Amino acid sequence: MKERARSFRRYQWGGWAVLAAAFFVVFVHRYHIAAVADNLAATPPKGLGLSGTALGNLASIYFYFYALMQIPSGILCDSIGARRTAFAGMAVAAIGAALTAFSGSLALISVSRALVGIGTAVIYVGVLRFLTLWFPTGRFATMTGCTSITGNFGAMTAATPLAMLVLYTGWRGSFIVLSVISLVVAVLVYLVVRDYPQDLGFPAVAEQAGQNGLALPELWSALKMIFRNRLTWLCFLIYLGASSATFSFNGLWGISYLMQVYQLPKGVASSYTLMVSLGIALGSLFWGWLSDQCKRKKPIVVGGVLVQGILWTLLITPAADGALLPRWLLPILLFLIGLSAIVFVLTFAAVKERNDVRYSGTAISVVNTGGFLGGALMNAAVGRMLDAGWQGKVVDGVRVFSQGAYHRAFLLFPVAIAMALICAIMLPGERACECGRGADLAKGHFGK
Repeated sequence: MKERARSFRRYQWGGWAVLAAAFFVVFVHRYHIAAVADNLAATPPKGLGLSGTALGNLASIYFYFYALMQIPSGILCDSIGARRTAFAGMAVAAIGAALTAFSGSLALISVSRALVGIGTAVIYVGVLRFLTLWFPTGRFATMTGCTSITGNFGAMTAATPLAMLVLYTGWRGSFIVLSVISLVVAVLVYLVVRDYPQDLGFPAVAEQAGQNGLALPELWSALKMIFRNRLTWLCFLIYLGASSATFSFNGLWGISYLMQVYQLPKGVASSYTLMVSLGIALGSLFWGWLSDQCKRKKPIVVGGVLVQGILWTLLITPAADGALLPRWLLPILLFLIGLSAIVFVLTFAAVKERNDVRYSGTAISVVNTGGFLGGALMNAAVGRMLDAGWQGKVVDGVRVFSQGAYHRAFLLFPVAIAMALICAIMLPGERACECGRGADLAKGHFGK
């Protein structure tokens, strides 16, 4: 019996570890463009000579296709399982990264980023589907937090370490390295991950989770049920508004902003954006743990979104004399922004609890669409506002934007967060319960 329990844990934790490694690579793909933005903006042959609008649109392509693939990702995970879905996704991402390395035009690199967005889109939903089937419900938020912290270590890798790799191998070489890593992880997913405990003779952890996939009539029924759930759309909008600022800042504009406005070297600027990722990593673990302990999500989400909005406003609002924040304060502020921003991770646990477990992957994917749609729209909007405020300054073939242009564009951040705050306040009330008593307490969650 003990040996069987140990065997179960090996497959349980081994499968999660490999999928979490895939999610780590997803974050490197996502933020890779930020590390090479100045290279892409440089005039040929060093770069592609992209304007702010073109850079914003290029970064948005990843998010658009990532968002577009979310509901299909959930359907795939619920139908053919997380294993085959994640394997195919990582393989497509590897192809996209390799194609990026050989791109010589905006059109080709756009196709490459679309492939990366399509491939990486399936991973997070696959991880959450795996957690639903292999881990008890009471540990879902904590394990979601552990997954997020692993992914955000990938975001940290995409900051200073990736910037150093770009300096060593060139921007094209860095994409080749990432392509090889993605292919290795794809193989590991196929070899290690199993969709259901029952596949290996273990009892089901989620008793209601069907093992036969979704037939088409059942799929349409599931989608209608999920779409009619008011909580689904509130969580969708919370994720969209609360994540778009960090996706845009860390995913594209942060390093350039710190280099051009605060006159920081690229290595230092990337280390500052790394602080956002560090805050997100620790916050994802903390908020998941706190939610599982207290069994209450609404007050945590409202508080986290509110704090994030205040912090962004502080960052982008200059003093009356136009003075910038002291440099020593920047990494602290950026860390706290990341710490508060990741509170949106609780929306996944909430929507999972309020929908049939058989359709958990599809329900989560609907909410996940919101965040990446927000990132795509924010990147494009910020790029257009920057180009509108550009005063014609060019250094080493790269457009340089003023402090005022950046701050006017970044005003979109608190606007999006305000929308998320309104939606968080509108969340249904929760059944009051005592904090810290563990699994013996009644499970309080949204809408019950």
